[in-house]
Amino acid sequence: MKKSVLALTLFTMVSVAVAAPAKRRDFKTGKIGADVSGVKIQTISGDGPFYWQGANGATTYSDTPRNHTGEGVNILNVRTHTSTAMQQQTAGGEIIDPNKKELSLAEKQAQLALEIAEDNKRKEAENKRREEEMKKSNCQMSRMNLQNAQSANRMENREEAIARYQADVSKYCN
Repeated sequence: MKKSVLALTLFTMVSVAVAAPAKRRDFKTGKIGADVSGVKIQTISGDGPFYWQGANGATTYSDTPRNHTGEGVNILNVRTHTSTAMQQQTAGGEIIDPNKKELSLAEKQAQLALEIAEDNKRKEAENKRREEEMKKSNCQMSRMNLQNAQSANRMENREEAIARYQADVSKYCN
């Protein structure tokens, strides 16, 4: 039984090796090409890393070809036989819109100034809201302190505390 499994495995390996196209790497471009029935097919990715020699002699490895921009590259749906343009992305992951005009430096600065102004307005509104909440809280606390001082019979400096709490009520509750 072991011999038949070994023979089947060996047969499978030989048939795959015969059926698979020969792969060759072009060392100048780093692309891997397949030679199928005398027709050379260039592939871009999925066949291993690309590499090239830099000016300083260092070897650079990448999963995309050197100077590959992705312009003019389409994605082919093999099921529906339709192709769509591939979306390009910046290094930050933002999708590049080819129809969008590049802004000048002055336009970018104006846009940034507007964003900063909007952010400052939002922060001012938030600070005003917090200030109003704090004023309400202080008003409520000063009224409670005044009520406690007026109802307390045994308190040192009761008259001074009542005067101080009345000043706080007039300050925070207007």
